[in-house]
Amino acid sequence: MTITASIDVAPAATRPSFEVRASLKLDEILYSRSDLRGEILFACPTFTRVSEFTWDELEGEPHRILRHPDMPRGVFWLFWNRLQQGLPVGIFLKNKGKTDLEDWVFILVHPCEGGYMSVGLKPTTELLGQVQTIYDALAAKEEKDNRSPEESAKAFLESLKSLGFPDYDRFMAHALSGEITARDTQLGQSGAAQRSEIEQIVVLADECEELLGKMSIGFQNIRAEPVNMRILSNRLEGGGGPISSIAQNYEVMAKEMGDDLHQLDHGEIGVFDAIRRASVRSQFAILAAELAGEAGRQLIDALKAKQVDRETATIEIEALERHAAKLREEAKAESRIILDRSTKLIDSCRSLRRRINGLDVVKLMCRVESGRLENFDASLLGIIDRLDRFHGEIGSSLAEVARHSQRIHRSSRNYL
Repeated sequence: MTITASIDVAPAATRPSFEVRASLKLDEILYSRSDLRGEILFACPTFTRVSEFTWDELEGEPHRILRHPDMPRGVFWLFWNRLQQGLPVGIFLKNKGKTDLEDWVFILVHPCEGGYMSVGLKPTTELLGQVQTIYDALAAKEEKDNRSPEESAKAFLESLKSLGFPDYDRFMAHALSGEITARDTQLGQSGAAQRSEIEQIVVLADECEELLGKMSIGFQNIRAEPVNMRILSNRLEGGGGPISSIAQNYEVMAKEMGDDLHQLDHGEIGVFDAIRRASVRSQFAILAAELAGEAGRQLIDALKAKQVDRETATIEIEALERHAAKLREEAKAESRIILDRSTKLIDSCRSLRRRINGLDVVKLMCRVESGRLENFDASLLGIIDRLDRFHGEIGSSLAEVARHSQRIHRSSRNYL
């Protein structure tokens, strides 16, 4: 699966006009905490400045006080639906300040003890423009067709698929990675290398699945050759018995190997889907932990500047530290899943290699036996040549899968 959405940073001269009015600075992190009803329990000084509300005006108010009327209701249906399932949310939001100042943010919201914790940053990638287009279409449909929030949320997920995201987890991890990487680049910060490594796991898993899919199709297509061999053997007077037996053995072994390939992604192991999902969850948790850590450091700076009282700041800083630690443990748990599945994939590659070697032996026996025939049929040689090419293609693809599997295995160990 190829992600078509861009995460490139737009040149200054071509960046969307919505950034002109945005008041959140690139180096700032928004942090707030709310109860289970979404009522604000704490907001960092940057949050109050960007919203244009004082803390007294924000305390106890629902987060929707910042909701911009342009935002489609379906987005918030998805937002709350995920949170109520105990799932995190990463989403582009257009907010409205006290004086109607518009401000875009990419916000992460995680369930926490007694409510929800939100950490956000200023979005600068081109993906925001693509999401804006989707939001505009959703809002128009909601108004014109009286579409329900749930229906609108489903339409939103379908629109994300058109950008190359098969599910919401894949979208928000990609978006978060893109925004953090773009931010780091513009601020001259490091960290992109490690993120790139875990993103590469998803790419490698996709490539492995594609390679094995082609191999599986190859085994389906090659099934006609043993049948052709048996037909030819029936024409060979007195010498076709061994060829027929060889053809039967090859057919059985090829079918077993094709079934093994199919089971890798459709059986109980579910190797590639498990690796992708675990990689996406691990990536998201790692990045979310980074932002939580930075939110804590900025709150420490706010305490030093006497923008927040010590008791309140201490409570929130400790909450952010616990949150970041929990996210890092979640990332490690997902990495252990990747390690386990990649180990199974490596073992499967070895097993498949042995099966191919067995097929090579059968094919060689066929070539030897054909050389002994007095009434040799040239079409039999054609079959053997096609099997030679097929075995070469299968061997090359399997070697590539084995290399990818080893890379996935090494990368997953780096996060344990």
